[in-house]
Amino acid sequence: MSEAAVPQKRKHDDDSSSTPIPEVLPQQTGDELEQMETNLNYNKWMKKIDNALQKNENVNETFESYLRIFKNDGKIWTKYIEHEMEQKEGGELDKKKIEKLFSQSLTKIYDVGLWRLYLKYVQKINADGGEMARSIVLKAFNFAADNVGIDFLESQDLWNDYIRYLNEWQPSNANEAETRIDLTRQVMTRMIQVPSLRLEDDWKLFISFENDTDQAKARKNINDQSPDFMKLRPLSQELYVITKTLKESNKRRHSKRQLDRFAKWIRWEAANKLSLPDEKAKERVNYVYRVSTQFQRFQPEVWYNYVSYLFNEKQSELALETLQNGLILNPESLSLTYQLANYYEGQSDLAKVKETWLQLIRYLTAEYTKKGPEKEKAKDKAKETGTGIDSKKNFARAVSTCYSLLMRQAKRMGTIKDVRSIFSMARKFKGVTWQVYADYSLIEYQSNDVRVAIRSFELAMRHFGKEYDFISAYLDFLISIKDMTNCKKVIELALQNFKDDNQSSFKLFKRYLKIELGFGDTNSIKALERRFIGRFPETTPFDLTVLGFQSDFDSFNVARMTDQYIEPYEVTRQQKSKITKEDEDDNEDYDGGEGFDLPKPLNFDQGFVPGFEPEKKKEPFIVRDEMYNLLRVLPKAEYYEDKPKLFDSKKTAEFFSNLDI
Repeated sequence: MSEAAVPQKRKHDDDSSSTPIPEVLPQQTGDELEQMETNLNYNKWMKKIDNALQKNENVNETFESYLRIFKNDGKIWTKYIEHEMEQKEGGELDKKKIEKLFSQSLTKIYDVGLWRLYLKYVQKINADGGEMARSIVLKAFNFAADNVGIDFLESQDLWNDYIRYLNEWQPSNANEAETRIDLTRQVMTRMIQVPSLRLEDDWKLFISFENDTDQAKARKNINDQSPDFMKLRPLSQELYVITKTLKESNKRRHSKRQLDRFAKWIRWEAANKLSLPDEKAKERVNYVYRVSTQFQRFQPEVWYNYVSYLFNEKQSELALETLQNGLILNPESLSLTYQLANYYEGQSDLAKVKETWLQLIRYLTAEYTKKGPEKEKAKDKAKETGTGIDSKKNFARAVSTCYSLLMRQAKRMGTIKDVRSIFSMARKFKGVTWQVYADYSLIEYQSNDVRVAIRSFELAMRHFGKEYDFISAYLDFLISIKDMTNCKKVIELALQNFKDDNQSSFKLFKRYLKIELGFGDTNSIKALERRFIGRFPETTPFDLTVLGFQSDFDSFNVARMTDQYIEPYEVTRQQKSKITKEDEDDNEDYDGGEGFDLPKPLNFDQGFVPGFEPEKKKEPFIVRDEMYNLLRVLPKAEYYEDKPKLFDSKKTAEFFSNLDI
């Protein structure tokens, strides 16, 4: 355990692996990080695009630069193509460029507006009329209906365009007139067979069409479709309730409500309540997944779930492309990086696994470096509030976690030389945490090199000897290899380090006592108990005995049940109140003098530390059963959305407050 026995650097740290990693990780400069953050700022891009359009300068370059990052933004694709359709060289459209833009976006994005623009373009270049041109346009409409006709939120506009085009068709003979009627009926039938935000309006339009076309056949045609419509209407209402609060967000913040809504929508589609064939049902599920990545593009969770779904459906190429697009928008995402690294692991490509992790490490390291001394005040405030989102310490832990995950993956795929190369690089990171040393030591131990594992822990002891969590992990390791001599040495050294830290010192004494009870003898246990009480005089011998009966596997303590007459797992609020009341009653019966207080049992399981007052937790607000019963019988809120406001909350509250029950 002497410092002289701990080498600063091992010879095999320099061993090269099959896919070597540079000893010094290329750092991302502050300017590069700022540029990346600017590239992901949606509002700045919108201003940049608007300025380019107003000045008519660098328009194409601006659109192309934006769409290389925000590849699934259908609205900007639409705006870009509209701009190109307005630019005419020699009085003609640049069809080649426009069609190239459509091919890059149309089938990869679920955006009804983009598809409507495509149909407008097809009609424009086939405006000469004739049966051939009309056939091309109708095929385009069917193509669009197949792709986005199932869109619950906006497909109505597409169907309206389709019907409007058919209505504008001027038949030249009776056969064409009959064909137009048949096509219109087919379109309307398709329209009322899918859930839609305006399904009721679609049904009314269908009835009106049948009545205006042929009164004799209208009743039969309407009756044929009525049963399916009646089944579809409540399902469409269910979808409305699920989707009514969905909204597109371009802000980098977590929105649990939106994520939950999309998850609920996906579960609804996966349940196949529409009783569709498997292929059609999967199309709808895929559609919702893709829409979620367009609405919540800065939420890594939606990308991760969509990619997982695609991998499960054996669509690996699309899954990989989607995952890479998600990482462009969320370069700091650990989950997406992990998912991509796992994919490359499945391909046995260690080089790409390393590069995937190092890309995230570079990004997080730059964020860590950016958090300079001027951020200390904000960091302290975050620490006080328990958030710590922007603290330098949290970014250090994030970078260290990435190194640990990379080491584990390198161990699975490569050799111990790969792991040592990564660990050597991790040690050069200024904010490296003890978890990297602990993970590396365990990997070495699993590789049957106990000597190196111990030396790694000893090296970490120099830097993290005042952190209780590290000491605890170190002790776990030493106990697992049955090195009780060094275990006690580490404890004694740590107790010296914790002499000014009562909380860590108490936890370590508690851990020490458990170790002695498990592996020591009577004399060593008694000696430690005396030291414990000497360090924390408020602790009684009985408290230490109760501590010894604490289960190593859960919070069960039999002595609390048999000797303290309380719940063996935890003390509930009601029981605490009862114990306190009984103590007060005992005090009243005691006639030995005023001011006598019964000693309360020390609650070791709840992290009690003598001399520390735990923060009082607020009691949760509890709604009584009577109120729940009332809420159950009230009509649902959605029943009143389109009706005059009849409910007055103030009068209702006044009514209940005046009730004499």
